[in-house]
Amino acid sequence: ENHKTINDLARKTIRLLKSEVTHVNFEQARRDLIGSSLMESMYFLTDTEGSRMMATTYSASPHLVVCAHGLEGASNDLRQVRIFLQSALPKSDLHFLMSDSYMEDTYQDIKEMGRLLADDIVQTIICSPKPYERISFIAHSLGTLVVRAALQDPLLEQYTSKFHTFLSLSGPHLGMMYSPSYLVNGGLWLMQRLKAGKSLQQIAMKDSSDMKQTYVYKLSCNDKLHCFSNVVLLSSHQDRYVPFHSARIEVCNDAKRDYSYNGHIYREMVNNIVQPIVDNPNCNITRYSIQYALEQGSANSMIGRAAHIACLDSEVFLNKFFAVMGWKFFV
Repeated sequence: ENHKTINDLARKTIRLLKSEVTHVNFEQARRDLIGSSLMESMYFLTDTEGSRMMATTYSASPHLVVCAHGLEGASNDLRQVRIFLQSALPKSDLHFLMSDSYMEDTYQDIKEMGRLLADDIVQTIICSPKPYERISFIAHSLGTLVVRAALQDPLLEQYTSKFHTFLSLSGPHLGMMYSPSYLVNGGLWLMQRLKAGKSLQQIAMKDSSDMKQTYVYKLSCNDKLHCFSNVVLLSSHQDRYVPFHSARIEVCNDAKRDYSYNGHIYREMVNNIVQPIVDNPNCNITRYSIQYALEQGSANSMIGRAAHIACLDSEVFLNKFFAVMGWKFFV
């Protein structure tokens, strides 16, 4: 019976691809699922908005993939993401920019980090011997806000037509509002005082007494995610560092019941980002909810950090995601 369930799950997973792919087949997917103890990291397609049939025709044109790390991160934090994406698309002409433009200080203004990243991207494009036909972004945590800030920088305006995929790994797109973790909220409050970092205040939406004047809200007002062909949002209930609804850019139950000014601003942020995506017939938004098999009882698991970084360092998850689903967003 367990094998029958796994077979059905594998078939359902393959059907999601909507195309026949030579390097992904049912038997291999079934073996991978059985080989992981109760699917060590399982992922589900939980919701789509503005979903359209996606083109999965193979393309060998030069494709720049920009990788952006998170708070206190480094340029090689997304190295395994790069490795497994390359393995899934061995014949694609993928070029990776593992940016270190803002690595020295991730506590500075997010807008300034975005400007540094935008400049790094432009320099990479100018120095390339071949013009890039498409530009995609993979960002983790704070890096997702840095990328969105870079997209609004005038330096990248001329490249908007080349934007292809935005893959967000546990990004706090709506800040930390309605965070269910008192431990993380307390830790964030303490770090704001110890580090005196502007980016922490911006993520917590404490950089202004008026929510409409906070940077995260302003970022939503001129958002560029609708310029992409694919917007892919990965989140996990096990991740206590970034609220589940914030990573998914959706209205949570607490926000639905909140009729205060802050609740109104929160719902407005969601609408500012999502509605232009839904209105664009050429843009597809996909949300994945991920369940990891984490070491029980560890401090990192208890505070939610383990799940927050698992999307970067879990080889089992990265292999399955890019081999079965993730590859299609980069063809």
